[in-house]
Amino acid sequence: MSLPLSYAVLHPPSVVTPALIPHFVGPRSHGEVMELTPADIEYCRDITLNVLDRTFHDYADTASWASGSSSSRSEVEHDGWKRLRSQDNVSMYAERASDLSWVSSMRGGGWRHPVAVVAVGRICCSLQDVLYGLVVSDPAEFKLRAALMGQKGEDDVQIAAITVPSEGEPFQFMGVTRYIVNHGCLSRPQEYVLVTATGEVFTSCGEHLGYEITQSVSMSRWPVKSSAERKQVLQARVLRELPDGSVGVYHKIVVDSRNFIPDTVVQTSLWHAIRNFWKMTPRCAEAKKLCYCVEHSRDFNRSARQSPCRSADSFTCCHIVVWCAKYSEMGSSRQ
Repeated sequence: MSLPLSYAVLHPPSVVTPALIPHFVGPRSHGEVMELTPADIEYCRDITLNVLDRTFHDYADTASWASGSSSSRSEVEHDGWKRLRSQDNVSMYAERASDLSWVSSMRGGGWRHPVAVVAVGRICCSLQDVLYGLVVSDPAEFKLRAALMGQKGEDDVQIAAITVPSEGEPFQFMGVTRYIVNHGCLSRPQEYVLVTATGEVFTSCGEHLGYEITQSVSMSRWPVKSSAERKQVLQARVLRELPDGSVGVYHKIVVDSRNFIPDTVVQTSLWHAIRNFWKMTPRCAEAKKLCYCVEHSRDFNRSARQSPCRSADSFTCCHIVVWCAKYSEMGSSRQ
């Protein structure tokens, strides 16, 4: 992966024990798994690396406030951003300059009225849990995350995976997701075709970072149709593991708005989405673990009775096993 020199990958992340990462294997929701051509795969990799490289550069410029450290309003505005909202552990800034050519050039144009904001702050949970909650590798996980995030109902979900999580890299994913959002009979459905990539890296400075890149993509498999409005969006997140166990977040969003909608209205909508992300991301990990526990409650109950966890560092594993044992006992008593 071509990253900036200061963010070169030194070695595969080893702090995560794959055995402690439960993969969501519950009942699958309606959806379709697609395949991409080699040319489409190469294209998705190229544009993802371009945005990832730019995102790490932008994160480096704002690392002090992305890490949760204090910085004055004047310092932030000097960097070209103006504070719009701030609440609890997150603040949102709007870009004062209108130069977003780096976005349109990667898409080959097509952006009519881009509106960009950046949110920085911290989430009070581990980087491992944040990444686990974000990874979406099939339609079932996509719909679970959408429901937890309070998003509109998505229909016709299709996912074409390029890179899927493995035992060695449980948070590594890249794929294309296509879905439709219906807003009622008074407006046309909105269609999204997005390439998403998640993963984690270690920097040359010893930082443990996670990332999620989501951007609109044009592909011949899904041509633009007159029956639906094709939406343009870009989201880039850098997640930094902090010494106190929380996660520092740098979160950039660019959406393509309509000229007649004031930017302040768009920014208000983005603020609600950002606040929801800060609130619900930890719950996504909890819900996926819960689904895994329900699916494997008998196995966990058997393991808990046969032997305790092997390592004192396996607190998460112990917590899941104990909970599942209690869940199984409750289910048995009700029967």
